[in-house]
Amino acid sequence: MRSVAERLAIGALSLLLAGCASVPTSGPVAHHTPQAASVDGGVRVDPLPPSEGASQLLIVEGFLHAMSTYQPGYAVARQYLTDEASAQWHPEDGVQIYADGVPLTDAGSSVRLVAQPVGQVDATGIYSAADDKADPIRQDFALVKNTEGQWRISKPPAGLLLSRYLFSTGFAEVNLHFLDSTGSVLVPDSRFFAGGDQAIEAAVTAELAGPSEWLKPAVQPIDTAGVSVESLDIDRTGLVKIALGGTATTLNSAQRQRLLAELAFTLASFTQVTGLSVSTEAGTWLDPAGRAVVTSASYSQLSPDNSGSSGVLFAIEGADRKVRQIRNVNDATQSLEVVNGLTEPDALTANAAATELAAVRADRKVLEVSRIGETKARKLRTGAGLLRPDYGRNGELWSAAAASIRQLKVYRADAEVEIDTTAVPDLPVAAMRLSPDGVRLAIVLKVGKATQVGLATIVRQGESLKLGSWRRLALSEATGVASDIGWTNSTGLAVLVTGDSGDSSVLKTTEDADTVTDLGPGDAGQLVQLAVAPGRSTLARSAEGNVYRYDGEFAWPLTMSAVASLTYSG
Repeated sequence: MRSVAERLAIGALSLLLAGCASVPTSGPVAHHTPQAASVDGGVRVDPLPPSEGASQLLIVEGFLHAMSTYQPGYAVARQYLTDEASAQWHPEDGVQIYADGVPLTDAGSSVRLVAQPVGQVDATGIYSAADDKADPIRQDFALVKNTEGQWRISKPPAGLLLSRYLFSTGFAEVNLHFLDSTGSVLVPDSRFFAGGDQAIEAAVTAELAGPSEWLKPAVQPIDTAGVSVESLDIDRTGLVKIALGGTATTLNSAQRQRLLAELAFTLASFTQVTGLSVSTEAGTWLDPAGRAVVTSASYSQLSPDNSGSSGVLFAIEGADRKVRQIRNVNDATQSLEVVNGLTEPDALTANAAATELAAVRADRKVLEVSRIGETKARKLRTGAGLLRPDYGRNGELWSAAAASIRQLKVYRADAEVEIDTTAVPDLPVAAMRLSPDGVRLAIVLKVGKATQVGLATIVRQGESLKLGSWRRLALSEATGVASDIGWTNSTGLAVLVTGDSGDSSVLKTTEDADTVTDLGPGDAGQLVQLAVAPGRSTLARSAEGNVYRYDGEFAWPLTMSAVASLTYSG
């Protein structure tokens, strides 16, 4: 039986995407119909071995294609190599991804590939986008003739080398899950894997290996260093049966429940998985209801998309700036005026229970909070350039000022909480939004006339808070200047950008910016605000106060008018 480390190295190359794959890109935005991502066995197309008498160019082309389809040991891809090169080639070391449409050139005794890098995936499946100014990838495939007079590659790349397209056909994004530091919610940890039926084993192995370094400070990883996978089987019904060995028997009841929850949510990404059964030599682990077959439904209260939000839509309408609850987003006439004590509210937000409103006054100098049904407001903050605040799932209110991320403040029961922001670049802020799990903060920073979009983890240290490692999203400047951002689900983001022409677009992406989809609208003029929430319609407000609703297929019907601000609760 392989060790966890060995299995992880192999497992990092063991998922196949069904349907439309997530493709890391920092290039132009592509228009296409969004599809829900799912991971299953897909349609396998076995790679072809080298043909007799193939030229040097055909040998290299065949090798590049063979690397995109997993087989045990990449047996077919190795047929394009000399025996010595095959012995020294380690495809499990990771993946280099380069831009499409790059021709191979004959360099005499070698075939040369020169291409702009798109990104890379390490041996644990963690994707990193390439910098726009990164040096090109230069790979010389040296070839020699073997004893049969056939060309073979004597100098392969380190790991895998794949075009963006070939990467998209063989790799998929899978979210591992780890419990946050409060033990109340599971947090996704994005990984990219390749392969076939061993995909599930790869995900399990990666789960046991623990969270990424970026996420680790914000979660509570279980010590599974000594846990081994003795066997993993999938029956015809889609039940995954895992037998754990090593130190698995030493885990206490709480640790077993945590690991079951994490595995159940991770494996829920696979459409062919119907349930999970975990056992050790001491017996089968049971979920809280005493069931041996576990699903994500067994731990629904820990779902990263379950923020406790009611998803109620509020809007500030009319010249008198009345706050209204929109009962039907498809029919804005079905609205109800909300009693509150806010003074000239402009940048509005609501807590998850839809019982409290917070807003910045129209002059952006005062932040107020008011309970719904009350006629008095509490003043929390004064200053210049205050931005739209945001409530966390635990009731905390986060408030940023445009001048600098260093002016970020957090309030808990109206009391300011100490927060360390030094991990994030000291730049002006355009917008910020908390993830549904409350463990990650999406931020739009201003860099001169451009913007930088990224994520920071939220690390809780007793009563204080800290923004952990900053991770910039791979959004090219060609996409436009970002002005607002929101979470469509636990890993999905909507980003509002404006191009040089002044027209705005809503970009749909993920926390890795592995795909970027322009949703439109192309003719709404300048948009200034988003309202998004898991399971709710995506809304965008123009500078004129018109609100457009994304209706799929790039359709954005006008929904409301004369709106100064809008927000979903939570």
